[in-house]
Amino acid sequence: MTTETQKKAKPQFGRRPRRLVRGLLAGALLFLVAILLWKPGPRYQGKAVGDWFAEAVKATGPSYPASDAFKAFCEMEGDAVPLLIRQITAQITGSDKLYAKIFKLLPSWISRRLPTPRDGGYYSFRRLRALELLGLIGSIQRLNSEAGKPTRKAPASNAVPQLRKLLSDPDPNTRSFAAQALWSLGPASAEAVPDLIRLAANPAERAATAAVQSFGTIGPVASNAVDVLAGIVMSDRKDRLYAVQSLGGIGSAAIPAVPALAGVLGDTNETLRITAARAIAEIGVTPDSAVPALMSMRHSTNDWERAVAAFALWNRDPSDIRLKTELDSVFETERGPFLAYSMGPLGARAAPFLPQMKSLMNRTNLDTGQRGFVEVEVHKIEKAAR
Repeated sequence: MTTETQKKAKPQFGRRPRRLVRGLLAGALLFLVAILLWKPGPRYQGKAVGDWFAEAVKATGPSYPASDAFKAFCEMEGDAVPLLIRQITAQITGSDKLYAKIFKLLPSWISRRLPTPRDGGYYSFRRLRALELLGLIGSIQRLNSEAGKPTRKAPASNAVPQLRKLLSDPDPNTRSFAAQALWSLGPASAEAVPDLIRLAANPAERAATAAVQSFGTIGPVASNAVDVLAGIVMSDRKDRLYAVQSLGGIGSAAIPAVPALAGVLGDTNETLRITAARAIAEIGVTPDSAVPALMSMRHSTNDWERAVAAFALWNRDPSDIRLKTELDSVFETERGPFLAYSMGPLGARAAPFLPQMKSLMNRTNLDTGQRGFVEVEVHKIEKAAR
């Protein structure tokens, strides 16, 4: 090789190392950027949310609500929502099916040392547990928001589009759990009302009862469900009591259903009768047709029946001092928190009872849950009265 040829070849010999160095530098730079941009997943007490979910899946029975996993999701709240959404949408994959086929061909001494293949049941159980936890987080966020303390974390309502799709899932358990989650979310589930009405209208549907109950927490924006609920009240369905409760939760938007509620005030079922009177009181309109039955209930030996009858009659004449005084005295009894809970739907009309409700909140014998519910109703009334 001539000297001239060697000179020309030298630069070509050094190109590969330089390219390699540039590639390594670029890779190192990308790695550094990835480290800077990487955000660790949510953790609680040093454990990742995925690990807590694995524990929640394993926890069963009456002890589950007292488990560390349950408490962890209560504390993580919205931080756990993205993972739970992934869990409710997860399906069996092609790799799962392939692994299951290979697993069957393996000798037992090998297969028993390997993880069990993930079948539809694996994903179904995890989906149901994730739906439960979404409902739990949704109820925490809803109550905090109604008390004037909105969450700063990811809202559970981000799952509503996926929950709505699950209302049409072939599995009845999935439909039922999805309806329960929407029930817990409350007003944020408004877009799912048409699907919930479809389920509620079918007495043979396993998710019907959860759908019926959901309208009460969704509230006035579930007004399109009033006709279906009124029909259930007048039927012999087992969930008619829940339909009555939901009409009360919808409030004034449920006025068209008041005749149906008045029609069960004379029912032999005491619980249904009392709940109907309470719903009429929460709706805020007491028709003439309801007065005879309510007056009869005023002579009941059941103190709560007398109280809700007085409440429904007070709606007709808020200036009646005798009825107002009687209701004031209820706040001093163990029935006080339940009466307070019925005041919220009336909004500003319930403002005369605010002093009694605030006094109730300061009672030492009130548990944390009851105090929280009373606080929510006080906030609703104050907000409406502004």
